[in-house]
Amino acid sequence: QLSKAEGDLSARLEEQTSLRNALQAAEAGQAAQQRASEELQASQSQVADLTAARAALGDELTASKTAQQELEKRVEEAEAGRKEAVERVERAEARLEQATVDLAERDGQLAVLTAEQ
Repeated sequence: QLSKAEGDLSARLEEQTSLRNALQAAEAGQAAQQRASEELQASQSQVADLTAARAALGDELTASKTAQQELEKRVEEAEAGRKEAVERVERAEARLEQATVDLAERDGQLAVLTAEQ
């Protein structure tokens, strides 16, 4: 009977050791699962931050393109204004030249009239 009791006790000790080892493995697995869950949450947070940053960059790019188009429009308008000013100056110079020629002709006519008197 003693031998049988020792055998039963030994079997129970082995079973308890096996259960303790299984419990420790389960606890280690649970801790690993918790760390993986935390890493997943951190990764998801980083993805959300990157997505927000990408959207902000997209908005900045759109604003930059709009500003560039506005500047290009202003440059075109300024160039058109410059061309118009050049044309006005050229017309004014032509009128001045014609007025100079007309004045010279009148001076000539006046000299002729004065000489005839």
